Amino acid sequence: MKTSIIKLVLLTIASISTFACTQSQGWSEKDKKDFLKGCVSSNQGRLSQKLAQDACGCMLNKVEKKHPNVDEAQKLRREEIRDIAFACWKETIAGKDKKE
Repeated sequence: MKTSIIKLVLLTIASISTFACTQSQGWSEKDKKDFLKGCVSSNQGRLSQKLAQDACGCMLNKVEKKHPNVDEAQKLRREEIRDIAFACWKETIAGKDKKE
């Protein structure tokens, strides 16, 4: 469990850090696509492709709800990232903690 949570935290950090400072008017479709692409590609085989996509989608939804634009999301604290990753782990990965 702890390993999966750490993986999700790293995925979230990598995804958010792939953004350059962009518009502050909400999340564009490109922002969302870039977040998901960065998150899934930073998985590097740690989780199955399906689990990585599910977890990254969950994290995007939670980050987007809490931080209405990319600029704000880039200011996430480690504790927030950990909480988001843990919540997504519980929602998408718990019980499926194996590569499919």
